[in-house]
Amino acid sequence: MRWITRSVVGVVAVLVAILAMAAPASAHDRLIDSNPASGERLDTAPEEVSLVYSGELLTLGDAQNTAVVVVVDDDGRDWATGEVRIDGSAVTAPLAADMPEAGYQIRWQVVSEDGHPITGTVLFTIGDADPYLGPSGESAAPVDGESRADTGEGRIALVALGGAVVGGGLFVLFLLLRRRTASRGASESDAPQKTPDKETP
Repeated sequence: MRWITRSVVGVVAVLVAILAMAAPASAHDRLIDSNPASGERLDTAPEEVSLVYSGELLTLGDAQNTAVVVVVDDDGRDWATGEVRIDGSAVTAPLAADMPEAGYQIRWQVVSEDGHPITGTVLFTIGDADPYLGPSGESAAPVDGESRADTGEGRIALVALGGAVVGGGLFVLFLLLRRRTASRGASESDAPQKTPDKETP
């Protein structure tokens, strides 16, 4: 019985550690603002695009090593030119001067403050052109200003499963301890009572 108790305690400890590692998934930074804004229609071409996040972004020396920003049209041409700049929580990328009326996607990837890469897409349009939704007719990433972390939905499912297993493990441990206590009490009550020796006259 003792080895069963130790096994349950070990499983619970491992699952608690897994949950502790999975918890930071909700702490990823996210895109909170952009210029042009998501879905914005402009009269004239912008000189640059800027993206603002909820926390300071990580940089590994040169910003080019940790941030990628491309601005593509429906022909697949990238209109971002020059160096991407990171300033705290903001990223800026200059654009070519001769951008025509068309729909565009800002596709970005940066490194979140917690060290995880996050990606996203922002749509904007110049003039009366139709929005560009990507080769398949759908955007490749969120277009509502939110970011997508590399951990995805799998870690969220792992957290939920781990929580259920931890709860079940604790319940089983409680039953085992209760049964062990009950059986010990029954054994003591069933033991023969020692009668005192009679005194010899």
